[in-house]
Amino acid sequence: MAGDAPLRLQVIQKTCGDKCMGHRGNRGGCCKVGPRDWIIGPVRDGDAFVARLSAHLGRPVARAEVLIDFEEGRRMFPERSMWQNPAHYPALRGVSEPPYACQFYAEDGGCTVHELRPQLCRDYECDWLKGTLERVF
Repeated sequence: MAGDAPLRLQVIQKTCGDKCMGHRGNRGGCCKVGPRDWIIGPVRDGDAFVARLSAHLGRPVARAEVLIDFEEGRRMFPERSMWQNPAHYPALRGVSEPPYACQFYAEDGGCTVHELRPQLCRDYECDWLKGTLERVF
């Protein structure tokens, strides 16, 4: 229902901010690669995201600043199968040290480009979040 939208958003923010993937204190797990076989991709609207980001920042943003393409990505984590599959690209570029978080994720504030984020991030719901939403709505 349309009236549920603000409540749904509150439930999502609380669930993802306090108990991401069912683990208390885990914030933004879907925004971090960490030790698991995980990739933040594919970003199907990557070029549109880069354009939104460029407009927001008031400067041209190079695609490579924001996205990782297959050839680069497969070399980053050769032992991880998700990174060896071209179907998962382009992926969001993260910071280069563990937990390899999305560069737009801030531990104390969540997504720093929330209004601009790509569709992948807008649509993503982990199984824990889906179960929570099913119980509430």
